Amino acid sequence: MREWFYKLLPYGLGSVVAYVALSASSFISTSDFLNPLLLVAILLGGTLVATIIALSNGLPRDVSIQPVPGEAPPRDAKEWIESFESLGFVPEGDPLRIDLRPSATLWPFVHRELQCSGAVFSTGTLPPRSSFEIITGVEGDRGALTSGPNPDVFVLPCARGYFRQVLRGAPPAHLLAHHLKATSYLAECNLALTKSAPGTPAERVRQSVARQRRAVMASPVRSAAIVLWRVITKRNPYELPIAKQRSTPSSIAYLKGLTSV
Repeated sequence: MREWFYKLLPYGLGSVVAYVALSASSFISTSDFLNPLLLVAILLGGTLVATIIALSNGLPRDVSIQPVPGEAPPRDAKEWIESFESLGFVPEGDPLRIDLRPSATLWPFVHRELQCSGAVFSTGTLPPRSSFEIITGVEGDRGALTSGPNPDVFVLPCARGYFRQVLRGAPPAHLLAHHLKATSYLAECNLALTKSAPGTPAERVRQSVARQRRAVMASPVRSAAIVLWRVITKRNPYELPIAKQRSTPSSIAYLKGLTSV
């Protein structure tokens, strides 16, 4: 019941905003030049507030993560799991049920030879939405590179020191090749990458959610505006290789600064 409430909350707030905007228009003369600007301001402000609330609720302060041994994946997620295994990835423990809003189930993997981890995940929505990621950490757990095929998964702003790239619609084999090119670029920039991800998959997921929440809530209005812009325009800066992303040089400089301290 709680999950459905949080799914519907932004739509309910949007309805309230629309009602307020329509009600306000009946009290203002239609000849007033400021009418359209006022209504647009009300709608934009309400949409931003609804998005901030949705982001805050979707990234809880203390996320519950439970192992679900033997959890059967949906059909598309099963195909990606089989592709991961054919590429040399091996399961890293049991699947995990993550109490986000909406909830998600994650199948963690690790590739010990290529020194990267992977994850296939599926949401608890109807129908479920599935995707996958490949991750390589920066030494000292100061940052990470994450590659994925779905730009909708990467609409949130990135925390400092963390890199993202999207290869839209790519299967796991193509995404892995794209990911390895990016790790080679970071190594050429003298960033030391981890040989093995620290902690358990559950610990890494919990840290990732907490880190993303801090990044979003440090500037909630800006974060909400970025999310809305990327969703509406379908433009995502992470669809460029990291070597061509505008934020990459500053992120590399930031990580090097941490290393020198």
